Amino acid sequence: MAVELLRWTQPEGGAVPTEFRAHAGTTKGPPWAVNYSLGLPEPDGDGIYTGSINLPGEAWIGLTSANEFGESELSNLRFVPEPGSASLIRCGILLLLLLARFRR
Repeated sequence: MAVELLRWTQPEGGAVPTEFRAHAGTTKGPPWAVNYSLGLPEPDGDGIYTGSINLPGEAWIGLTSANEFGESELSNLRFVPEPGSASLIRCGILLLLLLARFRR
């Protein structure tokens, strides 16, 4: 199992989220094999949010935000290859940077 470190930003003027979610699976799109709640982490001084998920191996992965009105759309879904690589995901309201992969 590999831990995927996720970093993303929330553009100004967007809907205010109460939770961020990551979705992963071996196929491109629903039904997702795994849905992760990332909660609502505090952004750092540059407005960057950070969270992590456990992936069993290569997967399609995307990020959404949610609030009392629903969940945002997933866009520009990306494939995350085997551990040791990095990718960029832009998910509608969010920019998700996959900065590091490492094994526990």
